[in-house]
Amino acid sequence: MRLFVAVYPPPAALDALAREVSDGLPPLVAPWRAVPVSQWHLTLAFLGEVAQDRLSELCERLSRAAGRSTPLTLALSGGGAFPAARRGQVLWVGVRGERSALDALRRLADRVGAAARRTGIAMPARAYRPHLTLARCRDPQGVDAASMVAALSGYAGPVWPVTEIVLVRSQLAPTTSHHPAARWPLGG
Repeated sequence: MRLFVAVYPPPAALDALAREVSDGLPPLVAPWRAVPVSQWHLTLAFLGEVAQDRLSELCERLSRAAGRSTPLTLALSGGGAFPAARRGQVLWVGVRGERSALDALRRLADRVGAAARRTGIAMPARAYRPHLTLARCRDPQGVDAASMVAALSGYAGPVWPVTEIVLVRSQLAPTTSHHPAARWPLGG
């Protein structure tokens, strides 16, 4: 099964961002494909295909990782595009918070990645860059997203508490769907 571990902003934060996207951005047209609001999240770690026989150990290790982490406070803020605004393939909104909260979020992502590796899941070595994906570009060369990035630059959403992590099953089909498989509170 295809899995990832995420943090989900609460409905008020998602509603505020949805209003900003609707009112402040030009309509997303091809080659952009908008991510449905119901799938907006902050990925802590993408695990890829995970064998069923690893799931129990993975869940145990993720529970411990969550238990060793404390709740934190974040807000969605600003925006950008990967790999760059002029060659955008992913349009995203960033995260802001006190330095201690952002450090705690990175440590949480590190713990989740370590839990996956200890379960035998290959995890790529890359720096964690917290973001919420708004849209993906179907053009492999990317497109100029500078105007959308500029429109998002001043966005500052409401502050919200992060109190849990979620293991999510992602099913690819003509329409991708996400299904929470398990949840663990931060701090046990």
